[in-house]
Amino acid sequence: MIFPVVVRFSDGQIQAALVGVPDVSAAASTREQALAALESVIVQRLGKGELVALEIRHGLEGAKKEGVKAFFQELTEEGAKIKDALTVKQWLTKVDIATRAFLPEEEMNFFWNHFFNRKQAVTLDDRDGCLTWLKAMCLKHCDL
Repeated sequence: MIFPVVVRFSDGQIQAALVGVPDVSAAASTREQALAALESVIVQRLGKGELVALEIRHGLEGAKKEGVKAFFQELTEEGAKIKDALTVKQWLTKVDIATRAFLPEEEMNFFWNHFFNRKQAVTLDDRDGCLTWLKAMCLKHCDL
């Protein structure tokens, strides 16, 4: 098994700690000694069943795409229920903020320019346009 480890110099010693589990750590005067001591701590914690190795069967890319797909579908369903312009504007803001984590900058620029950078008021037509855009982005980025 491979574990990600952080190695630092602190309080005159080299400290090695398991990434994400700060209480699984060891300190020594050299890097090699700290790593060896950490390995012993990890083996002990594995033996006690406190640490386990979890195999992701479908792969992280597949999980990410499924999560993004579900997220796009949730936004689309929420948008389809909107019946007034004020709520459309709030929903567009939510879509803008939420999709920035998933979409390339050029696609977000299209979204921003089409739905925010203009003088006229937001309408239900904007909701319909955004729903179409969201479906297109989901098709493109989720391999649906």
